[in-house]
Amino acid sequence: MVLHSQNLIRNIIYSLVRFVSYLKKVRSRTRFFILISIDFLALVLSFSLIEYSNKFSSLYFDPPFLIIKYVVSILIMQIIYIFFGNYSLRTLYFDSKAFYRTAFINFLSISFLYFLFRLFINDLFINKFLFLWLVSTFFLCLSRMFIKDILLSSSLRVNTKYTTIAIYGAGGAGAQLVNSLILDSKYKIYALYDDNPSLWNTEIFGIRISPPSNLLYDKDFIGKLFIAMPSVDEYSYSKVIRKVEQYKIPIMQVPSINEITKGIANIDSLRPIPIEKLLGRKVVPPFTNLLENAISNLNICVTGAGGSIGTELCMQILRLNPKKLLLIDFSEVSLYNLINKINEDLSSRNINIEVIPLLGSTTNYMFLKNNFMKHKIDVVYHSAAYKHVPLLEYNVLNAIKNNIFSSLNVCKASLCANVKKVTLISSDKAVRPTNIMGSTKRISELIFQAYDSQLNNNSINQKKNTIFSIVRFGNVLESSGSVVPLFKEQISKGGPITLTHKDIIRYFMTIPEAAQLVIQASQISKGGEVFILDMGEPVKIMDLAIKMIRLSGLELKNADNLQGDIEIVITGLRPGEKLYEELLIGGDCYPTEHPLIYLANELSIPYEELMTKINDLKSAYNNMDRTNALNLMNELLPDWQRSKINS
Repeated sequence: MVLHSQNLIRNIIYSLVRFVSYLKKVRSRTRFFILISIDFLALVLSFSLIEYSNKFSSLYFDPPFLIIKYVVSILIMQIIYIFFGNYSLRTLYFDSKAFYRTAFINFLSISFLYFLFRLFINDLFINKFLFLWLVSTFFLCLSRMFIKDILLSSSLRVNTKYTTIAIYGAGGAGAQLVNSLILDSKYKIYALYDDNPSLWNTEIFGIRISPPSNLLYDKDFIGKLFIAMPSVDEYSYSKVIRKVEQYKIPIMQVPSINEITKGIANIDSLRPIPIEKLLGRKVVPPFTNLLENAISNLNICVTGAGGSIGTELCMQILRLNPKKLLLIDFSEVSLYNLINKINEDLSSRNINIEVIPLLGSTTNYMFLKNNFMKHKIDVVYHSAAYKHVPLLEYNVLNAIKNNIFSSLNVCKASLCANVKKVTLISSDKAVRPTNIMGSTKRISELIFQAYDSQLNNNSINQKKNTIFSIVRFGNVLESSGSVVPLFKEQISKGGPITLTHKDIIRYFMTIPEAAQLVIQASQISKGGEVFILDMGEPVKIMDLAIKMIRLSGLELKNADNLQGDIEIVITGLRPGEKLYEELLIGGDCYPTEHPLIYLANELSIPYEELMTKINDLKSAYNNMDRTNALNLMNELLPDWQRSKINS
């Protein structure tokens, strides 16, 4: 008997699921008549309850009259429903707004019935009509909610390939995301997690909110974790990412609150976590006075303006209202793309700043000198350089020309044009270099130091008051030649990710932060300083690659997980590549007025001694004497560990 009852219930539920699934596929006209029929039954039930509650009243009529009265009443009500568009509401999206609308339309229809009854039947018991409104609204909305739940259930039954997901963040964004995804048959929401203890063990749309520690036990049941915290600061967001990534669940995020409010993206426009979220750096707001004093109402020049750092420098500079911005780059494509980006930015802000794009090379001294003088440049940011480590190992002479001689030309031209401040953008690879890129950068630093010390010794025209300084920092995320764009491309192609060594580590910083710190360091400079930027903790590149895979919503493929998505292949260190980078040659550094900018105590070479070697280096370049050029560089940099290619 019990077994028979269970089978009967199972068959009824199965029939309901099939019927409601059929509703999803039928045409709108058929669906319209089906919903009218369901509402008709709901209203019949409502009127029956009302009549049963009033069967002992004096106005209790005979059954035929009652049937006619109530059938006519129901038809009148449904005509009103149709007139006010109650059947235009999609059942699958029946929510609180739809409930209020249904209740209001039902109130209008019953109010109309009340006046009809008063005129023709003299049925004046208003409490009966209020009770009818409550009961009919209950049954109408209950039928809609029941159909909605069956539709959702049938969607998951039909789609056996859905992904079980969890949502971290049970605030407003989390609730919106649940409301959006609960209708999506591609996902089944397993749980919500939040750091706020007051939300634990409560529910949103029937989904329970748990403490994040429960992820330890739930991780095997979750296919993806969605982070719904668009309004928190970067540091707090990074803490959450570091907390949840240990569970090895693919992670996605909702758009920022700014994108949502501007209509650029919807709450369910999920995307991979940006890699900068992994840095975990506390954001130190830029010092406004340093930024403005460095740029405002001055004529600024950026060399290598079309590169990653140069482009961001230009965009940051334009927000500080310079009088003029001179862009120098030898790449026509890069300069064209930059000027388009600048024009779009200035147009959107309705600002008019004179921007002059110049195609040319910093290896051309007269080109630099003439333009510095013509445009009365006040500040120069020297970003132009070759930076690709393995490539430069095979192109020593061109690296010397483009990196070393261009730095010399910038110093000479700046001094001649009486530029107020010149800042060299250097690299951590200049510290105890093991490659051509790092060694040419270190010699460029020595040139800047020598020019400033020569000015201080009053050996050059005393009217010259140019300040030379250097800013040294590590890898910049998303810059050309960085591992991050390479890894992203390899992940997008399905892998594998190529890594030169499993233990290699690097410092990282975001491009906007680096550009802002360079500008602030230039304003702090008094002459000859080597500034180093606080890069935070070094990052193991193997860990970075694994995190990028997971943050892309994918899984690492290795011996423990052969069904994973992306494999990591170790290729071996490239020529001139270090396992780790440093920021200090000596070991001493001192704080400045900015908490992320430090002053390094670095050795320099006297101007005359350095210029003698540089002139010899020029002769070696002119003679295309690669061996002599390398030997001269080694004399300038005794601690340079040359790679096998250049040994």
